[in-house]
Amino acid sequence: MKGYKWILVAVDYFTKWIEAKPLTQPTAQNVENFLWANIVCRYGIPMVIIIDNGTSFANQRIHDFCGEHQINLKYASVWHPHTNGQAEAANKNILNILKKRLDGAKARWPEELLGALWAYNTAPSEVTQESPFSLSFRMDAVIPVELEHLSPRIEVATSFEPEALQTWVDENDNSRRVDLDLLEQKRELVALKHFEHKRRVERYYNRKVSPRTLNQGDLV
Repeated sequence: MKGYKWILVAVDYFTKWIEAKPLTQPTAQNVENFLWANIVCRYGIPMVIIIDNGTSFANQRIHDFCGEHQINLKYASVWHPHTNGQAEAANKNILNILKKRLDGAKARWPEELLGALWAYNTAPSEVTQESPFSLSFRMDAVIPVELEHLSPRIEVATSFEPEALQTWVDENDNSRRVDLDLLEQKRELVALKHFEHKRRVERYYNRKVSPRTLNQGDLV
């Protein structure tokens, strides 16, 4: 897959779910197509989108697209780059996974991108112990290792008998209701874990900072 030089990345602020697409050119048209196909058509219209000030994003086409769909468009301040820090962290995670998967064959990165996204989105976070997939879709993804070493839910599925369909449907419905009831609790717990993690990072940073008094005329 030749000609791809860029990756367009979007990350959900809360679940940390990542969407990404390889691009040959970072044009406004490609960005609009990505927002429509990869975001709106898959997950619905987002309330807010935070983007950087690159010409691919800060243009009339993207402004009109967001206005048409009543999306609150925010631009990350050049004076406060951490505003868009989640996207930067997502870029770093994707690159790290791609490096491990490519094993030196860098030209194949567009082919491996979907696999890298799947690996990230189905892996539990060290902070929350929940995967972006489970927080987004209210269930854990079926991963290849479950098929190799049958997990309990795979064993149930493979032993399914057609005559037991109604029983299976009832049990599945009950299980899904329980999952839905627990989802909000799970998300609240994740929000608390994110908050506590930020507090720990802040305390660690503050311990390393040496106070310095500045006077008028000092170089900073």
